[in-house]
Amino acid sequence: MSDNTDATQDAADQTDATRGDDAKDGDDAALKDAGKRALESERSARRAAEKSLKALETRIAEFENRDKSDTERLTAERDRLAKDLEAREAKLRDVNARGVVTDAATKAGAISPSAVFALVRGDLEYDADGEPTNVDAVIAAAKKDEPKLFPGAPGKADAGAGSTTTEREIKPGMDRLTNAYANLERNKRRG
Repeated sequence: MSDNTDATQDAADQTDATRGDDAKDGDDAALKDAGKRALESERSARRAAEKSLKALETRIAEFENRDKSDTERLTAERDRLAKDLEAREAKLRDVNARGVVTDAATKAGAISPSAVFALVRGDLEYDADGEPTNVDAVIAAAKKDEPKLFPGAPGKADAGAGSTTTEREIKPGMDRLTNAYANLERNKRRG
């Protein structure tokens, strides 16, 4: 990891050394290329570490199970599979809910249906089949809480004419969206 960081820093140092008052696009491109190479190297290292971790977890499970009876091993395997199934069902439920909510948000005139989904995701309720049941209610609540996401009828020719929106009016909604996106990213990393 430090080799990649050093390579990126070396490229930055070279760029700074050659940069005068007239900054050259080539210097910026070289720095970007070095950064991309370092990022790709880090991603490759992470994938390799994840594979290694999975192999080690498998070996640990083998050692833990070697003194167990067949019944205990099968019970442990059943529990592991049930946990895996639950995680996959949750992911499938989330993907399905995303589609349903973004379709409803689009029909409601949202300027960013994915932002609406991020905003209402935690408020969704599901039936026994994993289908969201309160989509209309959460869309209505989002319209009430964040009217800037739903500017009105789509295709309006003067959409913003005469608008005197100030930064102060936009900031609370943007803060909420920022938090919703951060939560979405955290949940992606966990699951």
